[in-house]
Amino acid sequence: DQDYCTTVSAPADPTMVGYTFAGWDKEIPATMPAENVTITAIWTINKYTITFETVGGTEIAAIEQEYNTTVVAPADPTKEGYTFAGWDKEIPATMPAEDVTITASWTINKYTVKFLDAADGVLESTELDYNAVITAPASEPTKVHYTFAGWSLTKITEILNPEDIADVALIDFENAAPTVPVDGLTIYPVFVRVPVALATLSTANVIETEDDGDVVVGYIAGLDTRLIEDDLANYITVEGDGRIEVELTKFGVCGTGTEVRIIDNVTDATVGIYYLVIYGDVNGDAEIDASDVSMIKSEDLGVTAWSIDPDAVANGNDTYDYSKVLAADMNGDGKIKSLDASLLADVTLFLAEIDQQTGEIISY
Repeated sequence: DQDYCTTVSAPADPTMVGYTFAGWDKEIPATMPAENVTITAIWTINKYTITFETVGGTEIAAIEQEYNTTVVAPADPTKEGYTFAGWDKEIPATMPAEDVTITASWTINKYTVKFLDAADGVLESTELDYNAVITAPASEPTKVHYTFAGWSLTKITEILNPEDIADVALIDFENAAPTVPVDGLTIYPVFVRVPVALATLSTANVIETEDDGDVVVGYIAGLDTRLIEDDLANYITVEGDGRIEVELTKFGVCGTGTEVRIIDNVTDATVGIYYLVIYGDVNGDAEIDASDVSMIKSEDLGVTAWSIDPDAVANGNDTYDYSKVLAADMNGDGKIKSLDASLLADVTLFLAEIDQQTGEIISY
């Protein structure tokens, strides 16, 4: 409001939330005209952007639209191993007059890790955070006649041959431990079958063995005299899932020459054949007496030939019996001679005794 023809000073541009001033609908006069004038502001509505930061979750497109228009909230994002816990601020119902960044909040999921036992039961079950490093349980599963070899991510059928374990991918918890996946994990035990074999107890010892293909042939010493079959349990047993079958001598006792077979209960195959050796008991009656001395003398005189190696005879030797040779060789020279008979005679006369573990003659 000022006098006609006086200088008009243009005002500062107006402002309005959510809009940009675009000028006036008519020019502001330099001097006051001879009439009242109304000049109206022109506005351009602004566009603003809502940006969604999902922090590793599925991507959500930003919303760009005009101020005060209705905002449609997007579907919740997803993230492997996590549960969406909302946004750090509320999504506005209408577009505000500024750019906004909204960040997702997440809660880590827990999943079950199960270690199974030999019967597919649960040895240990633990709830762990997604992607946490898994550690092996402190206790190991057991299985009769098997040894625990380690853990696997896949179920492995029983391993019969120990050498086959090299082909199994066992978990290396120290250097390459697995982490917890979505939906959890089941971890399986790996067992290697204990090889069926003879095991000695007490004073018994295997003095010689040789491999005959898949069968071990050997000789067992360190036994007492006058043994019957039931007594053998004090001297020998079986490792693994096997059994012992005994063929006694013709005297029905556990004398020299008694055959002990080690049988695999799974395959029913013979894996070992052993012969008992009681030093001084040449005839297999589990006693040391004059009859044994007589047998050595007959062998020395060539009346019998059970000490002659069949490989040294052109037509072989069906009567060769190495268990008798071991029992009769009193001086350990590998030959059955009159000296052996003389040494054994001292034993029968209680002038000496035999160490049944070594075969050594000990004079009184």
